[in-house]
Amino acid sequence: MLGIQNLAPGYAQFRVCPDAPGIDWCRVAISTVAGPIRVDWTKTDTTVDVSVEHPASLERVMSRSEQPTVGIVFDHDG
Repeated sequence: MLGIQNLAPGYAQFRVCPDAPGIDWCRVAISTVAGPIRVDWTKTDTTVDVSVEHPASLERVMSRSEQPTVGIVFDHDG
């Protein structure tokens, strides 16, 4: 719901897909063995601005079929 879905053990692969009806912004961090995953997102009328930081050893996946109907802009991917 808040934007991070575990796809593989230890979050080795994870999906970012903000979907929280009625919430305009969210900041969440998850601790993993490799280090923290941090996601910040803010909804506007036309976009969802997303900032993602994670250890290079973890793979971020974003599925087009799961994106909100508004545009998504990634500010940072670490």
